[in-house]
Amino acid sequence: MSSHREWFVNYSPLASPQHVWLGDERYILAIGIGQITLHFDTPDSTKSALIQNVFHVPELNGNLLSVSNLTKRDYEVNFTHDECMITSPNGTLTVTAREEGNLF
Repeated sequence: MSSHREWFVNYSPLASPQHVWLGDERYILAIGIGQITLHFDTPDSTKSALIQNVFHVPELNGNLLSVSNLTKRDYEVNFTHDECMITSPNGTLTVTAREEGNLF
């Protein structure tokens, strides 16, 4: 999920907005869906990944990536005390994220 409409490389408005439930039992609306290209800096280069089926949620404060959806697509997600590593179905380390402000 992302609030950044300008990040979408392909975008379709949802015919019927969908509820996104928040931790305090309120909801905000997803109004579109599409693809986002993310760019990751590595020690050797910059890598890109096309993320599919991303909901556009304008009221969201930041972005969310679903660990559940990744693992359902055979990605492996591992957390340590300060790092998150995502490995593709073929075993290639796709991305490593460092913790910042209690978030990865």
